[in-house]
Amino acid sequence: MTFKEQEQITKKNSVELLSELINFDGENIMAEILRLGVQNLMELERDEHIGVGSYERGEERRSQRNGFKSRTLYTRVGPLILQVPQTRDGQFYPSILE
Repeated sequence: MTFKEQEQITKKNSVELLSELINFDGENIMAEILRLGVQNLMELERDEHIGVGSYERGEERRSQRNGFKSRTLYTRVGPLILQVPQTRDGQFYPSILE
């Protein structure tokens, strides 16, 4: 993936994240900001583990995405319900949760 393609994906993700925050209807905006940040970090780390981005094929691929499992992370701003990404080989676990 070229730098330009990565930049376009990052901008798209930023717009989606801002849209979610603008439309957030809950009472703890800080918890939601933290949840979105942690969620995206875990997904980026999974992409790094796999070796290719979403919907990409390549010889660098080391595994495949295999959905999510729900986990609660307890923080100072409140509990965060996260969707922890998984891989088919079972070798991935986000470092932020270790």
